[in-house]
Amino acid sequence: MDIFKIINIARTQLDEPDLFFHEECATILALLRAKGILAVNRTQVNGQLHYLFGATLVAAYNLNTRIYITSRMYGKYVEKNVSTKFINWLDACVKAELLVSHSSKGVAKGYLDLGDTVRDYIKDVQKVTNNVERWN
Repeated sequence: MDIFKIINIARTQLDEPDLFFHEECATILALLRAKGILAVNRTQVNGQLHYLFGATLVAAYNLNTRIYITSRMYGKYVEKNVSTKFINWLDACVKAELLVSHSSKGVAKGYLDLGDTVRDYIKDVQKVTNNVERWN
């Protein structure tokens, strides 16, 4: 699915009071910060943007879809009201093997698959939340 569609879905889901989705996003956000993809010292300025990036990965997982990068041109991102930092973060995720690119250049281009680490982290959160749902 097109990255801009996934981002819009993630934005919508972030506005809903779904605690389980927010828990998945917070976990992926922590992973991205631990891997050095998202700067820890910029959380006051870019915290919401970082959260949206994490939510985009979670939304792609929940939709069971690959992320399709239609463009790497900054103008397209500005036009769609998406930060151009997404391109840098996607590239960093590919280098850290959190996303799998099928590009020979090793950058976020074309179809991206979620890496095993991202999938495992989200699955672990879902296991815990499933147990919480059963207790209620």
